[in-house]
This record gives sequence, structure tokens and C-alpha cells, in this order.
Amino acid sequence: MQIEQIEKFLKYARIEYEVIRINQNNDKIEGFCPLNELRDNCITWAREKSYLKKEEFEKCKGVWVVCSKFDEFFNYNIGGYIFVQDPFSVFFSILDYCYDENKKRKSFIGNSSVVKTKKIGSNVVIGEHCTIDENVIIGDNVEIRNNVSITGNVQIGKDTTIFSGVKIGEEGYGYFTNVFGERKRVKHIGGVVIGSNCQIGENVVIARGCLGNTIIGDSVRIDSLSHIAHNVHIEDDAYVVCLVSLAGSSHVGRNAWIAPCASVANQASVGQNTILGLGAIVLKDIPDNAVVVGNPARIIRERNIGDQL
Repeated sequence: MQIEQIEKFLKYARIEYEVIRINQNNDKIEGFCPLNELRDNCITWAREKSYLKKEEFEKCKGVWVVCSKFDEFFNYNIGGYIFVQDPFSVFFSILDYCYDENKKRKSFIGNSSVVKTKKIGSNVVIGEHCTIDENVIIGDNVEIRNNVSITGNVQIGKDTTIFSGVKIGEEGYGYFTNVFGERKRVKHIGGVVIGSNCQIGENVVIARGCLGNTIIGDSVRIDSLSHIAHNVHIEDDAYVVCLVSLAGSSHVGRNAWIAPCASVANQASVGQNTILGLGAIVLKDIPDNAVVVGNPARIIRERNIGDQL
């Protein structure tokens, strides 16, 4: 890959940038690398100049750096710089563009998988040892990795990735005593609706709704080992990090961030743009734009636009 190809991408994405060539003969990029493990002719990133260590760059040659702009350029073995306002976002956008698996992917169903549904979109990949019921609807460009079980009435939007070990659509947890005095499990006859461009991490469990549906909005990211109970509603663009528990009928607002090991009690709501800290225990509704920590969860301040997640 040449630097010119990266420039074309940045222009296409309408990103303001400036390219500084230190070594005119080093425009070829052979890969990506972290700042603490530099490799010859690779591209890396740094938030600012202070992260660049001369002794590390002296060990290799032809490294390109995506960085915020500074005036005094280092020229030790560097290929050049790409100055942008948000190096983190730009660097990983370049990485995503270069390694976009959808460009190469073709429809595939693993030989060991049992796929009963006929409602499968185009360019869908289903890995090995998966079980998918006949009522499941799968949109275009969906990737379902290995050992995934999808049961009952489940809809999966386009461009969604479901990682290995995920269980979707089994009955939720709930018991009642019937008119004969018997302890019975509540019947769950609802389904699960998953939006477009979602990512469901390894070994996540998403229970189907009791009467209505469990709903996951568009562009939601759910990390590994999280539990999403019956009738939960997660709005668009929310982030649910690892080991999170969302109890029945709880609600997570748009663009909320739920940190590892946090829990939300049944029927409690987390507002839009709110951040739940590590291990926070939410027992009652949390408003929009709050930063929340502790057990029980308490608001410590308002969320700022520039808060890094």
C-alpha cells in the first residue's frame, strides 16, 4: 500500500489532513504496528508529539506516524507524518478500511452447522457448530461465527457480527405460582430484534421477550460475557462492555456507555449519553448525560462532550 492510497481514503472521508514526507523514497506501507513495537515500513499513531520516543524510532526505518500536528519534525528513520485532528479515530478508520473483510467475503455456511431458516440475506457467513431455528431472519452481510445458537423468533439486521459462543432467543428467567399452587416458569413467547451494524461479543446471552420483544438498536456494541435479559431495550449507538448484566425490562438510552461489571436492575432506565462506571449498580432510573459510579449508583457529574471512553 502506498501513502497515496491513504490520502485518497482521507479525501473520500472528507478528513482534513497534512502529509509531511521526511524520506521521499519511503512511501510504501507494509503493515500496521503499535507505537511500542515499531516495525520497518509500517504505520502507527500517537495522540501527540510527547508519545514519540527517539530511541524507538532509531531501531527501525520508514515508519509513518498518524499524529496531531506539531511544528518541529523529527527525521530519524521516519518515512513521514500524517497530521490530523483526531489521530485515534483516523488511524483506526484507515486500519478498518484496509482490512475490510466484507470486500472479500462470500456467503458460507459451515458443514457442521444446522441452519433451518430460509430467510437469509446475501453475503452471509455462518461458521461451524451453529444452530439456527426456522423462524430466524438474517439480513445482508451478517457474520455469525462458531458455536452460536439462535432460537425462536429472532431478527438480525444487516452488517451485524455475532461472535463465537453467543446464545440468542432462549427463554428468560422468571417464575410464578399458578392457580394450583405450583411453581412454574413464566412462558416467554416474544422474540429478539437486533438492529443493523451491531456487534455481539463472545459468549453473550440475549433472552427473548416475555410477551413483546427484546430489542437491540442499530450500531450497538455488546462485549463478551454480558447478559441481556428478557424485554431489555438498548437504543442505537450504545456500548455495553464485558460482564454487564441488564435485568428484565431495563432500558439503555442512545449512546450510553456501560462499563465492565455494571448491573442495571429490572425496569430501571439508563439515560441517553450516560456513562456507568466500573461495577456500578443501578437500582433506579438514571437521567440523560450523567456520569454514574458506585453501589448503589450515584451521579458524580454531568457528562462532557469531550469525555473519552
